Amino acid sequence: MQEVTLEQALVDPKKREEFLREIEEKAEYYATRYHACSRAVLLAMRDKFKIELGTAFRAATGMAAGIGLMGYLGMTCGALVGAVMGLGIMYGLDPEEYLAGNEQRKRYYVYRLSKKMVQKFLEEFGTFSCREIHMQLFGRWFNLWDPKQREIYYEKVGATSPSGCPSVARRAARWVAEIILEEEAKKRSAITRS
Repeated sequence: MQEVTLEQALVDPKKREEFLREIEEKAEYYATRYHACSRAVLLAMRDKFKIELGTAFRAATGMAAGIGLMGYLGMTCGALVGAVMGLGIMYGLDPEEYLAGNEQRKRYYVYRLSKKMVQKFLEEFGTFSCREIHMQLFGRWFNLWDPKQREIYYEKVGATSPSGCPSVARRAARWVAEIILEEEAKKRSAITRS
């Protein structure tokens, strides 16, 4: 079965929903199979939006499980970080724009989109803290630096269960895709009006 393209998702509401389902499934698959919710979301975005990840994917390595596996301290959920990184890849500044100092408009555009992503987490979970999301999903949090807790998390609870962290990556991928589809539809509408 052929995957739905961005173009198709922008013109056909049924295809849009199919596109969103596909990005959800990709993020969940990557998070279940390879772990690291930040990278799972980025890979799903790469697959559906055809973005170049380059060094950003490597940079996302340290963002897993609440940044450096420190989610138990209340750090930001890696799925949120991956989604915001993806927004920056799609709409953010290149180094020349940044160094030229003419980036305020574009910078605030990405800030606005990132804020929408954070708001989605707050609406769904009431938090963007990895620790608090773990509490909601599992009734406890995990210190992934502790070998015993890491074993429980990876082998019995969170890393491979569709209702665990892969479900958070799934939702984050859908939310970021909804934000992008909305933005791309606005751009298309502005072009047709002019």
